[in-house]
Amino acid sequence: MRLLIEQVSNIRLRPSLQEVHRGDTRLKPNVAPQAGARRGTSAAIAIACSAAPVWVRFNPSCIGTNMKRKPANRFASVKALALFVFISLAVDMVRAQSVNNPPEVQAAFEATAARVRNLDDGTLKVGDVIFGDRSLTIRFQPSAGASREKAAKKVAAQMANWAGSLCSHDGMPAFLRRTGARFITTFETAPGTYEQVREVSAAFCDGVSSTRIIDGKPLYPKPTYETAIGVIKAHLKGSLLDYDSAKLECSEVSAPVWIKLPLEPRRYGYVVECDINAKNAFGGYAGYQRRWYYFNGENFQELINEPRAGLVDQ
Repeated sequence: MRLLIEQVSNIRLRPSLQEVHRGDTRLKPNVAPQAGARRGTSAAIAIACSAAPVWVRFNPSCIGTNMKRKPANRFASVKALALFVFISLAVDMVRAQSVNNPPEVQAAFEATAARVRNLDDGTLKVGDVIFGDRSLTIRFQPSAGASREKAAKKVAAQMANWAGSLCSHDGMPAFLRRTGARFITTFETAPGTYEQVREVSAAFCDGVSSTRIIDGKPLYPKPTYETAIGVIKAHLKGSLLDYDSAKLECSEVSAPVWIKLPLEPRRYGYVVECDINAKNAFGGYAGYQRRWYYFNGENFQELINEPRAGLVDQ
């Protein structure tokens, strides 16, 4: 060990003046001629290189010894990129392949996927369509620059109507019962996180078998008075300054009606008319104010102005 230390201490990393005069500017270790190893011999160089620290390894005189510096892999990043692209393409190919669904089911799924893929209305868009075992999952996302909260409300309302329309389509409930197929919609509540919005299956359609379709739009069963009032009270709790002191007088749930709001198409559902007297910011009652509440399935809306409305033919 002492011999190695003495020899390593004599290593220099630049040529001497004599070597520069001779034109020999190669970097070579200068090993003292000890232990029978003459200066510049392969034995002396091997001893010096084997004991040299890491920062000496670039010395060309060490080439051929066990301290040879491994050349850097200049193509490592290129190989990594190529591997990533290959894996991505492989995943896309696997996902694009049809799962082992019966031809009738797969044909229905592909037709649905073709209609919804790449839809984007500025608030809500379809991010992906996934084929599964007798299931088709449609993943919704907020459009670029759109509010996630606004998109979530929109997908809930649209999927409620879509589910009712799907179950009311001729032959769809029978198809779902016969094949066990399911149509599932999800929404991206956070980046990369999806929650189910609606699942249309045979059991779901059996529960909405009384839904009517008018002008291509669903009219769901009439809600009970208790259900409607419960929804209205839950809404008022979040909008009034002092809900506990509010006075509420509401009518019965109307018969099926159509209503027309400005700049909106005609819609169908049920209306509850309420008179509300609530306290203002000064602690006094502001007086009764009339509001109208629209219901249709899971669709609910408070209307400040009286809408144009008419009864639906039974």
